[in-house]
Amino acid sequence: GYTGRVGPYELLHVNSSVADAIQAKKSTEEIELIAVENGMITLKAYTVSLISDQVTTISELRKISNMDT
Repeated sequence: GYTGRVGPYELLHVNSSVADAIQAKKSTEEIELIAVENGMITLKAYTVSLISDQVTTISELRKISNMDT
């Protein structure tokens, strides 16, 4: 069941570096790299962490992995 499970999510904090990248019309990949350099945890990385902690399933990772194709 789903009791005790945690759904994975990603949150982008728009600080000045990210805002500058957005205003400069950088690619999503470049913006993500800047965000990660500033402490953002990607959806995939967070999901892997949740799997390690046994609070979500590998099927959740498979679901989000299909989004990146």
